[in-house]
Amino acid sequence: INKVNRNSIYLRQKQNKSSKKPQTRYEEVIIERIGAKGDGFSQIISGEICYVPFSAPGDHLRVSFAEGRENGVRASIEDVIAPSPDRIPPVCRHFGQCGGCALQHLAPNAAASFKKSILKDALARRNLSDIEIRDTIVISPGTRRRVELAMERRGPAVTLGFHAAGSRRVIDLTECAVALPSIVALLGSLRSWISANALAGKADDIRITETDNGFDLLILAQSNRTPDPQFYQQSATFAAKHGIERISWANGAFVEPVVQHNHPTLRFGRASVALPERYFLQPSREGEKQIVELVRDGVQGAKRIADLYAGCGTLSFPLAETAQATAFEIDEHLVSAMRRAAAGLSHTATRRDLARNPLTDKELKKFDAVIFDPPRSGAQAQAEYLALSNVSTIIAVSCNPTTFARDLRILVDGGYMIESAVPIDQFTWSAELESVAVLRRPGTFQT
Repeated sequence: INKVNRNSIYLRQKQNKSSKKPQTRYEEVIIERIGAKGDGFSQIISGEICYVPFSAPGDHLRVSFAEGRENGVRASIEDVIAPSPDRIPPVCRHFGQCGGCALQHLAPNAAASFKKSILKDALARRNLSDIEIRDTIVISPGTRRRVELAMERRGPAVTLGFHAAGSRRVIDLTECAVALPSIVALLGSLRSWISANALAGKADDIRITETDNGFDLLILAQSNRTPDPQFYQQSATFAAKHGIERISWANGAFVEPVVQHNHPTLRFGRASVALPERYFLQPSREGEKQIVELVRDGVQGAKRIADLYAGCGTLSFPLAETAQATAFEIDEHLVSAMRRAAAGLSHTATRRDLARNPLTDKELKKFDAVIFDPPRSGAQAQAEYLALSNVSTIIAVSCNPTTFARDLRILVDGGYMIESAVPIDQFTWSAELESVAVLRRPGTFQT
């Protein structure tokens, strides 16, 4: 981080004096810790809390901020007077502008400690403090198999990348240390294809997934926009050249394949699932593997397992190798995909809206273990019935520590005990966190 030119500081101060806007203030701070959103914070002279993006615990900084904000002020780093021992150089040229990463400046051990603190703090807010929280499982960068990129046209050029932090402006990516190298290598050709087809005026985002047999692209179109006739042929040529198995066009709830050479597939355990155009997926194979192993260890010995919010069967298919697994999922296309992939396995899939129609405690009686991996809103309605049940083991998986802690509180109030909780840093260099917890009825803990 470069020091601010003194002349520019003087000019800004002079401009502020002649303006009715709040004056920019400058102050030295020492960062105490990193908050849940990835910003460092410190108390300033006025007694307010100062939130500083891209700071590290122990940093001695000169910062600037505007007055008049409630619940603290957001500051910008003007100068790093003395860096924290936890500060390291970022690996990506876009860091600090691109909103995809917030923590590239943190040493790996510091980042892992921060992720563990996110889970610890979320549980503590629900009075769940006396819990074994294991060390963070760290997923390597450069392994993310699925990214959603924004696109926009700026004159004759097309920008393709992530939004800037707190902005709709798109940062044009030339590199990305988070995504798979194969996805990064596709960006230049993808940008040219978007430009040739004027896609940036018809769609806002494009989702790229590397499946087992090639890339799967989903174009998220603007409202009531449809592809031009020539787009189909141009897409077929582009897909054949770059190892893309399918390109689909999504307009609201409507989605159709534009070109499909083969059905994109992913293997979960011994099942090979032919993916519909929309599907839930863990962001990396490595993160998925860690979650599956934690779940498998947690339900060891169970013979009848329910997988709630099952998605593609990521968790239930590996478990179906040794137990009877029943998957519940709201999306009919995912249910159909699981049914087609289940041949020869002890696996069944049922369509069910668990938010509006959760499994009751009576329905849960036939299961030895239950896994739930809900969307970010959590599984409150289902957790309330689980809390009434006599299921021996419950495994909770979540990408939202706040709703995760809420749902665990419901289960603990119902008599369950949390055996362990594990933070998984599969959202590399972001403030996001995956978590897995194992809960049991008293007397059913494994030794």
